[in-house]
Amino acid sequence: MLEYMLVRPIEASVFETTRDWLRTEPDARLTLVVDEAHTYTGARGTEIAYLIRRLKERLDIHEGDGKLRCIATSASLPVADRAPLEIHDFVANLFGEPTQGFHLVVVPNQAQSFIHVASTGEQNAFAAFAQRFDPESPWDAIDQLSNALISRPVDRTATPAVALHRLLHQMPIVIRAVR
Repeated sequence: MLEYMLVRPIEASVFETTRDWLRTEPDARLTLVVDEAHTYTGARGTEIAYLIRRLKERLDIHEGDGKLRCIATSASLPVADRAPLEIHDFVANLFGEPTQGFHLVVVPNQAQSFIHVASTGEQNAFAAFAQRFDPESPWDAIDQLSNALISRPVDRTATPAVALHRLLHQMPIVIRAVR
Protein backbone atom coordinates (compact mmCIF):
# COMPACT_ATOMS: atom_id res chain seq x y z
CA MET A 1 0.00 0.00 0.00
CA LEU A 2 2.86 2.36 0.77
CA GLU A 3 4.16 1.91 -2.75
CA TYR A 4 0.79 2.97 -4.18
CA MET A 5 0.54 5.90 -1.77
CA LEU A 6 3.94 7.20 -2.88
CA VAL A 7 2.76 7.54 -6.49
CA ARG A 8 -0.90 8.52 -6.13
CA PRO A 9 -1.61 12.28 -6.28
CA ILE A 10 -4.50 11.92 -3.83
CA GLU A 11 -2.02 11.01 -1.06
CA ALA A 12 0.52 13.75 -1.85
CA SER A 13 -0.71 15.97 0.97
CA VAL A 14 -0.08 13.19 3.52
CA PHE A 15 3.60 13.16 2.61
CA GLU A 16 3.87 16.96 2.34
CA THR A 17 2.29 17.45 5.77
CA THR A 18 4.50 14.77 7.32
CA ARG A 19 7.63 16.22 5.69
CA ASP A 20 6.76 19.70 7.01
CA TRP A 21 6.09 18.29 10.50
CA LEU A 22 9.45 16.50 10.51
CA ARG A 23 11.21 19.70 9.42
CA THR A 24 9.54 22.07 11.88
CA GLU A 25 9.30 19.98 15.06
CA PRO A 26 12.77 19.32 16.51
CA ASP A 27 11.60 16.19 18.37
CA ALA A 28 9.38 14.84 15.59
CA ARG A 29 10.08 11.26 14.50
CA LEU A 30 8.34 8.98 12.08
CA THR A 31 8.02 5.46 13.45
CA LEU A 32 8.17 2.70 10.86
CA VAL A 33 7.37 -0.84 11.99
CA VAL A 34 8.17 -3.86 9.84
CA ASP A 35 6.70 -7.08 11.16
CA GLU A 36 8.13 -10.50 10.30
CA ALA A 37 11.33 -8.76 9.21
CA HIS A 38 13.12 -12.08 8.72
CA THR A 39 10.99 -12.64 5.59
CA TYR A 40 12.51 -9.62 3.83
CA THR A 41 15.52 -11.29 2.26
CA GLY A 42 16.58 -11.68 -1.34
CA ALA A 43 14.59 -9.84 -4.01
CA ARG A 44 11.69 -9.16 -1.64
CA GLY A 45 14.05 -7.62 0.90
CA THR A 46 15.68 -5.47 -1.77
CA GLU A 47 12.25 -4.22 -2.89
CA ILE A 48 11.27 -3.27 0.66
CA ALA A 49 14.65 -1.62 1.30
CA TYR A 50 14.23 0.52 -1.84
CA LEU A 51 10.64 1.33 -0.87
CA ILE A 52 11.82 2.56 2.53
CA ARG A 53 14.51 4.66 0.83
CA ARG A 54 11.88 6.19 -1.47
CA LEU A 55 9.75 7.01 1.57
CA LYS A 56 12.74 8.62 3.30
CA GLU A 57 13.53 10.64 0.19
CA ARG A 58 9.92 11.81 -0.12
CA LEU A 59 9.92 12.90 3.53
CA ASP A 60 13.42 14.45 3.34
CA ILE A 61 14.75 12.02 5.95
CA HIS A 62 18.49 11.46 5.76
CA GLU A 63 20.48 8.52 7.06
CA GLY A 64 21.23 8.94 10.75
CA ASP A 65 19.40 12.27 11.19
CA GLY A 66 17.19 10.81 13.92
CA LYS A 67 13.91 11.59 12.14
CA LEU A 68 13.09 7.91 11.53
CA ARG A 69 12.52 5.42 14.33
CA CYS A 70 12.69 1.91 12.90
CA ILE A 71 11.26 -1.17 14.54
CA ALA A 72 11.70 -4.61 13.04
CA THR A 73 9.95 -7.54 14.70
CA SER A 74 10.49 -11.24 14.22
CA ALA A 75 9.82 -14.40 16.15
CA SER A 76 12.41 -16.23 14.03
CA LEU A 77 15.85 -14.88 14.83
CA PRO A 78 19.07 -16.83 14.39
CA VAL A 79 20.81 -17.92 17.58
CA ALA A 80 24.42 -18.33 16.40
CA ASP A 81 27.27 -16.48 18.12
CA ARG A 82 27.44 -13.81 15.41
CA ALA A 83 23.66 -13.44 15.23
CA PRO A 84 23.46 -10.04 16.95
CA LEU A 85 26.00 -8.56 14.50
CA GLU A 86 24.22 -10.11 11.54
CA ILE A 87 20.84 -8.84 12.76
CA HIS A 88 22.20 -5.30 13.23
CA ASP A 89 23.65 -5.39 9.70
CA PHE A 90 20.39 -6.76 8.30
CA VAL A 91 18.15 -4.07 9.81
CA ALA A 92 20.64 -1.31 9.00
CA ASN A 93 20.59 -2.39 5.35
CA LEU A 94 16.82 -2.82 5.33
CA PHE A 95 16.10 0.64 6.76
CA GLY A 96 19.13 2.46 5.33
CA GLU A 97 20.19 3.65 8.77
CA PRO A 98 23.49 3.36 10.71
CA THR A 99 24.08 0.02 12.43
CA GLN A 100 24.93 1.60 15.78
CA GLY A 101 21.45 3.17 15.95
CA PHE A 102 19.74 -0.18 16.46
CA HIS A 103 19.19 -2.05 19.71
CA LEU A 104 18.39 -5.72 19.74
CA VAL A 105 15.68 -6.73 22.21
CA VAL A 106 15.32 -10.46 22.78
CA VAL A 107 12.56 -12.04 24.83
CA PRO A 108 14.25 -15.19 26.15
CA ASN A 109 11.23 -17.40 26.88
CA GLN A 110 8.70 -17.51 24.06
CA ALA A 111 6.25 -19.34 26.30
CA GLN A 112 5.66 -16.11 28.23
CA SER A 113 3.74 -13.09 27.09
CA PHE A 114 4.30 -9.69 28.66
CA ILE A 115 1.71 -7.14 29.61
CA HIS A 116 1.79 -3.79 31.34
CA VAL A 117 -0.06 -3.89 34.62
CA ALA A 118 -1.42 -0.43 35.36
CA SER A 119 -1.82 0.49 38.99
CA THR A 120 -5.11 1.86 40.28
CA GLY A 121 -3.48 5.28 40.48
CA GLU A 122 -2.41 5.10 36.81
CA GLN A 123 -5.88 3.98 35.77
CA ASN A 124 -7.48 6.83 37.71
CA ALA A 125 -5.01 9.34 36.23
CA PHE A 126 -5.84 8.28 32.68
CA ALA A 127 -9.60 8.30 33.44
CA ALA A 128 -9.31 11.85 34.80
CA PHE A 129 -7.26 12.84 31.75
CA ALA A 130 -9.95 11.48 29.41
CA GLN A 131 -12.68 13.37 31.27
CA ARG A 132 -10.74 16.63 31.46
CA PHE A 133 -9.14 16.64 28.00
CA ASP A 134 -10.30 19.41 25.66
CA PRO A 135 -8.68 19.54 22.21
CA GLU A 136 -9.04 23.33 22.19
CA SER A 137 -7.24 23.70 25.52
CA PRO A 138 -5.30 20.49 26.31
CA TRP A 139 -2.73 21.82 28.77
CA ASP A 140 -4.83 21.42 31.95
CA ALA A 141 -5.41 17.73 31.28
CA ILE A 142 -1.78 17.15 30.30
CA ASP A 143 -0.53 18.94 33.44
CA GLN A 144 -2.89 16.90 35.63
CA LEU A 145 -1.72 13.64 34.03
CA SER A 146 1.93 14.64 34.44
CA ASN A 147 1.48 15.48 38.10
CA ALA A 148 -0.32 12.19 38.72
CA LEU A 149 2.15 9.96 36.86
CA ILE A 150 5.62 11.46 37.21
CA SER A 151 5.11 14.25 39.80
CA ARG A 152 6.78 16.99 37.81
CA PRO A 153 5.66 19.67 35.38
CA VAL A 154 5.38 18.97 31.69
CA ASP A 155 7.56 20.79 29.14
CA ARG A 156 5.41 23.62 27.75
CA THR A 157 7.97 24.72 25.16
CA ALA A 158 6.73 21.98 22.83
CA THR A 159 3.33 21.53 21.23
CA PRO A 160 0.75 19.75 23.41
CA ALA A 161 1.01 16.58 21.28
CA VAL A 162 4.80 16.44 21.64
CA ALA A 163 4.61 17.25 25.37
CA LEU A 164 2.10 14.42 25.89
CA HIS A 165 4.28 12.04 23.88
CA ARG A 166 7.32 12.93 26.02
CA LEU A 167 5.29 12.50 29.19
CA LEU A 168 4.17 9.01 28.22
CA HIS A 169 7.77 8.01 27.43
CA GLN A 170 8.88 9.13 30.90
CA MET A 171 6.42 6.86 32.68
CA PRO A 172 7.90 4.01 34.64
CA ILE A 173 6.79 0.76 33.05
CA VAL A 174 5.81 -2.21 35.18
CA ILE A 175 5.97 -5.49 33.32
CA ARG A 176 4.79 -8.82 34.61
CA ALA A 177 5.26 -12.17 32.93
CA VAL A 178 2.04 -14.10 32.40
CA ARG A 179 1.94 -17.82 31.72
